[in-house]
Amino acid sequence: MPTGYTAALCEKDESFETFIMRCAREFGNLVIMREEPLGASVPEKFEPSDWNFKEFEKARDQHVKVAGMSDEECAKEALKEFQANMGAFRDAVEKAAAIRRRLLQMRKRVEEWRPPSPTHEGLKTFMFEQLDVTIESEGTVSKFWFEQIKSLSGPEWREKVLASLDHDVKYHHKQNEEEIERTRSRNKWLAELRASLKAPV
Repeated sequence: MPTGYTAALCEKDESFETFIMRCAREFGNLVIMREEPLGASVPEKFEPSDWNFKEFEKARDQHVKVAGMSDEECAKEALKEFQANMGAFRDAVEKAAAIRRRLLQMRKRVEEWRPPSPTHEGLKTFMFEQLDVTIESEGTVSKFWFEQIKSLSGPEWREKVLASLDHDVKYHHKQNEEEIERTRSRNKWLAELRASLKAPV
């Protein structure tokens, strides 16, 4: 039975270059093409993703903006953030309570159910296990979350946000540099592969 890599060759002749490029997609430097259709051609050259560069620019620009805000502007932003966090927490508590109520109602139904034979007992046990683990994870809201919601002054908010943005700037800058290096390495590997196809056999 042909594989995804040999199916086309089973149907008709194809060049060695076509076959090797299709197979090469399973290896390190071309693995980024793994999810693309097997018929998609390998480009002559890859370009680095600009996602981290854009995130770096966004964090850097936001850092400049926040650093230039007055204490009063920061206080307004701190209050907005606090209110939004409290609203999200209240919504999560309400949602968890509704989930818990439904799960406990179902658990009561399982308790009342009489398995028709001893071979059905495992099913009842399994249903309890599934409900109990879900009640524990979805039917409650972490107290830790509530404890993290703090009302900050303008300067405190600025300090917190700038620290977070400092981290983002450094992180995305590093990730962008690594993406550029990965792309350089990928293109070198691809160029070497293409050159080997032109070498005399």
